[in-house]
Amino acid sequence: MNRYWSIILSGFAALALAAIYCMAGEMDYQQAVSEEADYCWRVQNGVIRHWRTEITCPHERVAINERQR
Repeated sequence: MNRYWSIILSGFAALALAAIYCMAGEMDYQQAVSEEADYCWRVQNGVIRHWRTEITCPHERVAINERQR
């Protein structure tokens, strides 16, 4: 009987670790989305210049299209 409890407890421990890992990943994703939105807001309002090539802000695409007209 003791062996089965240890198997069950180690299963619960593995599930708990997986849940913690998933929550940490979601928190990292939400922070990245928030930082990107803040960066785009700052570029749009002229606080900073656009220098991060990996981020494409929606308003920036409009501004580029308006310059080409």
